Amino acid sequence: MIDNFDQLVERCNAKRRKYMIRISLWISGAVLIAVAITAMLMQWQSEPNLSKASEPSPMICTEKTKSEDSNARQTLSLPPQDFSKNRAFVVQLTSSKSFNDVNATRYRLPERYRSSLAIYYINGFYTLRYIDIYDRESIPQIVAYFHAAGFPSATVYEYNPDRIAISSALKPSSASAKTKPVSAHVQDVPVTITLPPLPAQSAVAKTIPANRLLNVQSSIKNTTQDFINQYNTNPKYETALAVARSFYTKENFVNAAFWAKKANQINREGEEAWLLYAKSTYAQGHTADAIAILELYLNYKDSKAATELIKTWR
Repeated sequence: MIDNFDQLVERCNAKRRKYMIRISLWISGAVLIAVAITAMLMQWQSEPNLSKASEPSPMICTEKTKSEDSNARQTLSLPPQDFSKNRAFVVQLTSSKSFNDVNATRYRLPERYRSSLAIYYINGFYTLRYIDIYDRESIPQIVAYFHAAGFPSATVYEYNPDRIAISSALKPSSASAKTKPVSAHVQDVPVTITLPPLPAQSAVAKTIPANRLLNVQSSIKNTTQDFINQYNTNPKYETALAVARSFYTKENFVNAAFWAKKANQINREGEEAWLLYAKSTYAQGHTADAIAILELYLNYKDSKAATELIKTWR
């Protein structure tokens, strides 16, 4: 029972609030349902377009890739032989303790280039070298050709006529016995080069997202030639030492000693350069020289590693 006018007003307001709340709930629910239905319709309509857009076009990419590869093979070649000129440089392609392995590698190159290949016995290894290089200007082109042909560690040296090539007709034992006395006194002089810039980005690479392409390229390790190019631009102890380590790992002890000495000349305190220089010298069969290097180092700095090596070699 309503006693006064104020109670009547309060009761009417309460009913009005309930009514408004009920209406707002219905309206909100209807809006949400409409939004959900609209989203479903839009997604259903866009699915056919997405499937069409996501279909790859392998034929186009494949055709461009084959075309680019064939063009690259056509542009990469070696200069022709010119017997009127004197040989000035050689490129060492590979080395192994097995003569047969090195000799078999010759057949990875076209027949027209095989007459310019020679095998030498150097520091206990058979090495395959391309010997018909007449000027420094042609070296980048030649090295780029051998890199593309599957010889990533191709190294350039000055041509030395005192080296005696091994004929494939001779047995390795007799050939090595013939060349060992000469090889023991012949030192190769490495030649640093700067390779031409890399070709433009291919059509396939352009289709790869930028962030993915960056991750792929940054994951590629530096090669020996990369470190040499870095050293030529900015000579540093760490760079020279990286080159020496790379050559030592490949059992190219002549170059390893050469670059370890370069690192040592930059930083006389670096222990690793001294040790690598000595070990590379020892691996070439010069035990006395290797020990002398370590004894020189021990004259002004204590080194447990150097002391242990001397004990091992004596």
